[in-house]
Amino acid sequence: MERRNIPNSFSFIDGEGIVRNESMYMMNKSDRYLFCEGKKIAIFYAYDELKISKQRKGDVIDLENNYVEQVIEMAISK
Repeated sequence: MERRNIPNSFSFIDGEGIVRNESMYMMNKSDRYLFCEGKKIAIFYAYDELKISKQRKGDVIDLENNYVEQVIEMAISK
């Protein structure tokens, strides 16, 4: 179970100016300090296609409605 008094997610502004939320991923709990205001972050996602999709062959890829995004790597400036 998670401790409710310790945050496990953060908000950031993406390249399009949209505020997004993401879970914190770190190898060591001591690196939690990296998730603070003013840091630059790069997040690399893998997209897994949903089994039931409304998307048809030849349509523009609709990542938001037809895929689940999974974080595979995260880099934060020091």
